[in-house]
Amino acid sequence: MMSIHLQTSNQNSVRQAFVDSVKELTWKENRDHHLMILSCYVDFAAIKRLINSIRETVRLAEVHLAFEYFEVFRGRQPSEILAELRKLERYCGIDIAFKWDVIRLGALMHAKSYAVFQFEAAGGNLSGGVVCVGSGNATSPGLGTAPRTNVELSYLSRKQEDLEDFMAVWERLMEDRRNLDAALKRSDAYEFAYSLVACGVFLHDWRDNLTSQICIKYTLTPEGKKAISVNDELRLLGFDIDHATINRNPLKLNINPRILPPSFARTYTVDTLLGRWCPISIWNVVEETVKHDQEFQDFLVCFREATRPAKLRGCLGTWK
Repeated sequence: MMSIHLQTSNQNSVRQAFVDSVKELTWKENRDHHLMILSCYVDFAAIKRLINSIRETVRLAEVHLAFEYFEVFRGRQPSEILAELRKLERYCGIDIAFKWDVIRLGALMHAKSYAVFQFEAAGGNLSGGVVCVGSGNATSPGLGTAPRTNVELSYLSRKQEDLEDFMAVWERLMEDRRNLDAALKRSDAYEFAYSLVACGVFLHDWRDNLTSQICIKYTLTPEGKKAISVNDELRLLGFDIDHATINRNPLKLNINPRILPPSFARTYTVDTLLGRWCPISIWNVVEETVKHDQEFQDFLVCFREATRPAKLRGCLGTWK
């Protein structure tokens, strides 16, 4: 038996076509059967439903799942993939051996196929089975178990030669399986680094004077230098005059805001490319202290008032 199957909705799913073909096997209840799943992308809920459907149809002795190595990093951490695989192993129970492998052949392992092999006895000869080779990944859309499914094309066969050819291909692919240990270590290192960054704040290493950042500065022409050199009115308006520029700071610093002592950065922060990193536990103490410091709160009120857009525009229009 062999056929071409087209999936266009969950009413004619790849999963159901595959399960229906498995139902046509003889000796379903008194011979061991192995389910083999090969996929680029994996959806563990969909795989669990497929295992359950096959387990209800034949005497299932083993499940072997193989998938693309880079799927381990797609939208999740390797540790999360490993946790899902262990859940599947527990779901299979003690009666069904669960195996899994990640495969990397240098290029994307894009193949998708499903097979059930029937054996005369444990470790015995292959007596039959079904192989399904197609375009559908082991995901809900790919297997047709989602409300919105993919359009997939599959070839189903129970021919002995197709089963043997598939087994040969499977064994060839298993030569390129990878170990997840390196991926898990890489994941642990990444998670540690992320946790370390996330448990602190980055402080701008600001070394300039506040006045130099707030002031409005005009570069003077030679004529301007002569005009202002004897203009006391400008000085009364708050302008600072030197030999080349005229400056005005809208913030009249009647209050000297407290700043963190130099020893704070040296003792409690680490210099990084992103700024001074400070542990969140330390910074929480600083924030709480600042919140209750009335002198600094008064300074903030003064600063916000002096730097309102209307105030700054007024400074620009004071002297023409």
